[in-house]
Amino acid sequence: MKWFRLYSEFVNDPKLKTFSKSQRYDLVCLLCMANESDDRGVIHQDAEDMAATLEITEEEYAAFVAKLERKKVLFIRDDGGLVFTNWLKRQYDKPSDYPEATAARQQKRRTEAPESETSEPAKPRGNAPQSVTGDSVTPSSRAVTRCHATYEYSDSENTQRIQDPPNPPVPKA
Repeated sequence: MKWFRLYSEFVNDPKLKTFSKSQRYDLVCLLCMANESDDRGVIHQDAEDMAATLEITEEEYAAFVAKLERKKVLFIRDDGGLVFTNWLKRQYDKPSDYPEATAARQQKRRTEAPESETSEPAKPRGNAPQSVTGDSVTPSSRAVTRCHATYEYSDSENTQRIQDPPNPPVPKA
């Protein structure tokens, strides 16, 4: 499925606010059609088909396209194609838009990485615990954060119940 960028400024753009809600929806439909076109960003359908697609009359469609052209949202080419202004500027391609290129780039990075980078364990992100054993936790903070609980560990062969020891005594200052 092809996708395209629809910037959040669409909601508050003064030029687009001059269109009715149904016309803004029709504009989004036109953007979708332009994205699906073989000539991306250009719509090559006649007025009758476009009006039928948008479920409006041909007169409403003609007035809508004239307003889009007047507001410089699109322009009409000599061959009748509707071309969205700044399509390529806003809908640029990135390497990540092409899965094959991304896979090749990732494979190249993996093969060129020094061994020290690939054998190093992953570092925790954000608020992840720094160690599983809790070595960096002080006894006083452990008393605050730990609670007495029973955990059940299960795999295909064994089921074990593991119980936390009670909270250690908090040293007095």
